[in-house]
Amino acid sequence: DWVNSAVFAPDGKTILTASYDKTARLFDTRTARKIKRFEGHQGMVMIAVFAPDGKTILTASGDNTARLFDTRTAREVKRFEGHQDWVRSAVFAPDGKTILTASADGATRRFMVSTAKLLSETIQFTDGYAVFSAPGKLVLAAPAAWKYLHVVDENPDGGREIRIPDLVPMDE
Repeated sequence: DWVNSAVFAPDGKTILTASYDKTARLFDTRTARKIKRFEGHQGMVMIAVFAPDGKTILTASGDNTARLFDTRTAREVKRFEGHQDWVRSAVFAPDGKTILTASADGATRRFMVSTAKLLSETIQFTDGYAVFSAPGKLVLAAPAAWKYLHVVDENPDGGREIRIPDLVPMDE
């Protein structure tokens, strides 16, 4: 099945993939052998990322959820719900305490990792991506069309849109 994303573990010893077959998989970088398979999603896994400490992974899926898995046991330990359409992007804050999800429903949501509690719904746009800044104080979100960026504080009530005229989709 198709691989939607791949990232190295923080220690560089493994690679984590997200796949169309509704799974994430962990591979040994030296041998290319599959080490773990993370299952449970009911839709394709769009992205999978490591927590900053490498002990858990976060997945985003076409089943409208993001999920946290233990890298040692491959078991699901938390589920982040509330989106009304597929979750396109999910990332950890640099400190690993919160996550940010962006969905095709137009919402970007911030959750507490330890409780899976929704902390805020920050941005309304169509089908985009989101990332934390290095210190974790700002959130940068970009719609899939990449015609503008949206920057908000970590505890946002809104945000400010930054239009970047030179930033256009690759196919234009």
